[in-house]
Amino acid sequence: MATQPRLTYFDGRGYGELIRMTLCAAGIEFTECNMESREEFLQMKAGGKMLYGQLPLLEIDGQNLVQRRAILHYLAIREGLYGSNLTENGLVEMYFEGSRDFMNSFDFLVFDDVEPILQDYRKKFFPRYLPVFEKILEASSSGYLVGKGMTLADISLLEPLLTAHEQFGEGVLDGYPKLKEFYKMMTTLPNIAAFLKGPHRRQSNTPEHVKDVCEIVAMEFHR
Repeated sequence: MATQPRLTYFDGRGYGELIRMTLCAAGIEFTECNMESREEFLQMKAGGKMLYGQLPLLEIDGQNLVQRRAILHYLAIREGLYGSNLTENGLVEMYFEGSRDFMNSFDFLVFDDVEPILQDYRKKFFPRYLPVFEKILEASSSGYLVGKGMTLADISLLEPLLTAHEQFGEGVLDGYPKLKEFYKMMTTLPNIAAFLKGPHRRQSNTPEHVKDVCEIVAMEFHR
């Protein structure tokens, strides 16, 4: 019997959340190991599984995969979430990277005074990214970003949309009807709906959680 994949990360969203959501979207059952102490982290590092001494780590198919993008691309190819030809592969990559830039803009929401950050986000990042993805979806006959079915690009875009809904409410996509349809479609897909309600979904990161993680990996934390 094959060993169940195992994801090692911290008990928060961060770089592990999109991996969790992709595994669940693909219907892959997996276990999780959450780093909770500096000693535990050093023991894992000394064991040789973390090639660059970093997390997340996904143990799957007899491999120890690190680097979050490498993990996601491996899963996408393995599970048919990478497009059906070279042209679609390129589009998946392009939209994936754009959605990562969109998501990365939320990184500073772990700080206490989030209101100026949110206002800056609404003024700068919504106008930059939402019209682009709205236009892509307007040209789609399937409701997905690429081709006729779900790809890594769709799952990747869903993550910042979920965060935007949490921070700004349901009206965040007013004026973007195709993105609204996309959001509803994606969040009601059985595997993703189960993920959003299940134990693999983490609560939004807090400054305290980020500080704990930085202490585990011996990084200085600036507020």
